[in-house]
Amino acid sequence: MSPAGRGEAEGSLAALQAANERRTLEASSRNRKLAAAALMRLGADCPPHLEEVGTEVILHSQYPWSEIGRRLGLPKHQAISRFRRLLVTAGIDDHGEVGET
Repeated sequence: MSPAGRGEAEGSLAALQAANERRTLEASSRNRKLAAAALMRLGADCPPHLEEVGTEVILHSQYPWSEIGRRLGLPKHQAISRFRRLLVTAGIDDHGEVGET
């Protein structure tokens, strides 16, 4: 690969990494706001296992789902499932998407 081609590839990789970081931050913020809204809406009626995942998302939204799950003693998919269940229970529509944090 020529030096010019290598420079273009590195620039493209840097742009892709920056875009991924931006999307991750946006998803973190969105999930934190959704969790807070769900917990406020449910109040004392929130089941403890859903409150626990909502609290973790609020406090550690910058962590990936695998880490949030580990902190809860759950696999990644179960942490995501509980987060979705929290939103459904609170009547909050997340359009079927939970951003990867």
